[in-house]
Amino acid sequence: MSDHELARTNVILAELLGDQGCPWTKAQTHESLAQYAVEEAYELAEAIASGNSDDIREELGDLWLQVAYHSAIAEDFDSNDVAHTLNEKLIRRHPHVFGQTTVQDAAEVADAWDQIKAEEKSSRTDPFEGVSPKLPPLLMAAKTRWRGRDQKPIPPVSVAVAELVDVVNKLAQDPEMLTPECLGQALGALVTLGVSADIDPDMALRKHTATYQQEVRERYKAQHSS
Repeated sequence: MSDHELARTNVILAELLGDQGCPWTKAQTHESLAQYAVEEAYELAEAIASGNSDDIREELGDLWLQVAYHSAIAEDFDSNDVAHTLNEKLIRRHPHVFGQTTVQDAAEVADAWDQIKAEEKSSRTDPFEGVSPKLPPLLMAAKTRWRGRDQKPIPPVSVAVAELVDVVNKLAQDPEMLTPECLGQALGALVTLGVSADIDPDMALRKHTATYQQEVRERYKAQHSS
């Protein structure tokens, strides 16, 4: 999308929010629009899992609409302020590109990012401040492990596998042990394994589910085509 098209979005929204604009568009607030930002983010994740480039492009546009829309109805900032805040953050958190800091690999970049972010949020009294309770449980579990790793380090993959195997073996020996608490422990062990291997558990499950759905659809079509 060119700068012209980005500016065009703001012009269109200004028209929709104008005196002769759309009643529904003009009636919305940050609060009423919040659910749509969440929905669009999920739909983007689904498109990414499917691997369809056209769908990804469309869903990115829908998500951009949420940014532009919130900026258009805000009283104390606009889309340029949002972009400025983002740009300053990107520069500040990449001193190895825009400053004199040197890093060896992506892992060091991630560590430096976390350190800079921690310094910016030094006033936090809770390590999980900012982790929304409205996040999907799988995503929240992964983010919680990342946030809490200073107090409880993320184990190596081998240790995470051992923890998961231990839980599964207990269930295999006595299936009646399967309770909500035990299942939560098993799912938690899977999340820990994913985080230990630097794999997003939420995206991994989305891709697996998309594959499962496709397999079921194909079997369904085969059964009903004869």
